[in-house]
Amino acid sequence: MTAERRLSVRSIRSAQEAGGCQMLFDPAGTGGTPAAGVLSISNQHDYLGHGGMIVLTREGDHIGIDVDNTRLNAQGFQVSSRLLKLAEEVR
Repeated sequence: MTAERRLSVRSIRSAQEAGGCQMLFDPAGTGGTPAAGVLSISNQHDYLGHGGMIVLTREGDHIGIDVDNTRLNAQGFQVSSRLLKLAEEVR
């Protein structure tokens, strides 16, 4: 049995306003440090350099990821070794 989870979407102006969220998608890739325990993701290629944790990449039909494992660990996230092997870039 799977527990029901509630999904809500809201617009925020900065990563600091992400308190209470579990995941922040930053389409502009502006980065910043979200509240503790918030997973930050973008599709902007330089997002890791701006404080992001995960970048979704696309080449043709292929979806890839770049991961800042150091930043993820500092925020209390543990990324599986299988996912890290799939990543194109790991910091």
